[in-house]
Amino acid sequence: MDVRNQLQPDGLYRVYQIVSNRKKKIEGIFPFSRSTWLKGVADGRYPQPVRLSERVVAWKGEELLAVKSGITGAMSARSKVTQPRG
Repeated sequence: MDVRNQLQPDGLYRVYQIVSNRKKKIEGIFPFSRSTWLKGVADGRYPQPVRLSERVVAWKGEELLAVKSGITGAMSARSKVTQPRG
């Protein structure tokens, strides 16, 4: 399932849907690895998951959309070339 273009605010997404997996050639919502995502969750950079059962967690779509817009905004701000004044 390709969730990159179908991210719904009221949906719940598992880690395998969120991040990319090069070995299985799966593109996730974000272009980084599972370990990077989980480290960011532990550091507080990314949202905490919702526990669905003892062994199953998922992330809220609305929180993923907020992270995605923040990353996209930061990337576009960095890529802007400033023009010299004068």
